[in-house]
Amino acid sequence: HNVFVLSEKGVLYRSTDGGATWTNQARFLASGSASRSTKIKSMHISSNHNTVFFIGHDSNNWVTIDGGDSYIKTMDVDLIDVRLHPTQPEWFLASGNSAGCRKTNRGDDDNIDEKFCFRKLYVTKNAGRTF
Repeated sequence: HNVFVLSEKGVLYRSTDGGATWTNQARFLASGSASRSTKIKSMHISSNHNTVFFIGHDSNNWVTIDGGDSYIKTMDVDLIDVRLHPTQPEWFLASGNSAGCRKTNRGDDDNIDEKFCFRKLYVTKNAGRTF
């Protein structure tokens, strides 16, 4: 049985033996990706337990459809949340902020340009291969 654990520092671990041993998944997430950040903010597990969507830092997001045997790097968007369909494991809704929501340095304060800040909604029916 595959088990995923996300540490407080955003490190993803996986066990394939019910928790007896654990493997850090950072090198698997970084494989095939130009990004060096493999920190995870949240994970979302589908009804079939094999499809898991991971929201990462710095607009890095991944999905596994085989319980962690492989990972697919998905859209480079600063996602806030993902909702998985209750019976269709490859159907997701994802929400993220527009580029105007990124913090910009204006003097001593970090501000968000609210005039150009809005939420975007993304839909996939193929586990994040396309949105």
